[in-house]
Amino acid sequence: MKDGDSIKLWTRHENDVTQKYPELHTPSLNCTSCILDGEVAYIDPATGMIDFESVMERFRMTKLPTYRTERSGSRFNTSFLMC
Repeated sequence: MKDGDSIKLWTRHENDVTQKYPELHTPSLNCTSCILDGEVAYIDPATGMIDFESVMERFRMTKLPTYRTERSGSRFNTSFLMC
């Protein structure tokens, strides 16, 4: 959800996961406010395929520095895909 400059991300169970995905905080949307439905996905650069297990591993990480460190190696860099 985008409301002005604020971005919020929720799971289908209404858990706020905004802080887990800092790389998704700056979408290029030409609107003041909107709600998008889609999936957070990790696309394996070697195959171009979505790797669901890596997405779940990233989701289960609880410490921000842990996944930021892992992300610096591009292992857990996610994308937002709209259905």
